[in-house]
Amino acid sequence: MRKNLATLWILTTLLLGLAGCAGVVQPQAAQQTIIVNENLSGTIRIGVAYTNSDFDLLQSSYDIVSLTASQLGDVTGWQSYDTNTTQESGYQWVTISHDFDTVEEFYALISAGSLVSDTTTGAGGSGSGTQYPPLSLQKKNSVFKTEYRFENTLIALAATNATIPTTLQVQLPGKIVSTNGRILNDGKTVEWEWGAYDYVPVALVTETTNTGWILVTILGLSCLCLFVIIGLAVVIYFLMKKKRPQSPNHLDKGE
Repeated sequence: MRKNLATLWILTTLLLGLAGCAGVVQPQAAQQTIIVNENLSGTIRIGVAYTNSDFDLLQSSYDIVSLTASQLGDVTGWQSYDTNTTQESGYQWVTISHDFDTVEEFYALISAGSLVSDTTTGAGGSGSGTQYPPLSLQKKNSVFKTEYRFENTLIALAATNATIPTTLQVQLPGKIVSTNGRILNDGKTVEWEWGAYDYVPVALVTETTNTGWILVTILGLSCLCLFVIIGLAVVIYFLMKKKRPQSPNHLDKGE
């Protein structure tokens, strides 16, 4: 695997500076979210979660949201980003996000601040082999359907020195056709957990139905059937007219 295609992830060391703020306070979870639209634009979100008590403790002395967002921005290498905070199940999430308009821009955002390693020193997994695909986002059009495909490999946490639970969530347009991840309750988002010692292959395929082409096809077939029916009706009419017996008025007067 080439480093420029390695998955961007958050190392625990990015927030070591917070340890001295109020005792040893570290995020309890991290998450990367990728949302893709039908035109292959979308949004990448990177976030970490603190317990509510830890967050309140830090917030009492520091602008922990701005500080965390700034350090996340340094890790990603993004020059600009949006910051958001949410509460969920006893945790306070601090998240930064960046939109992308093309697949090329998506790749650039992912690789901009990549701090992961291609080696497996200290890890029990291996990142070599065809079962570990590189980062790929593809769209394939057909007459009636459009297929979207996302592939990647999550590098073993032990190879990146990360210690907190981490997840990847991906949402592609349309109905999920196949995946090796866990489908969430919304039925459209798939989640993978980073392996502690093993590389995790990621695969997700979805489909959308091209209703426009279906309607055009149905309309075209309907018009064709109508023309065939009209043509048959005209042929039958002339055949019947040709076989119709002559009227008595056309008989000779001598008869």
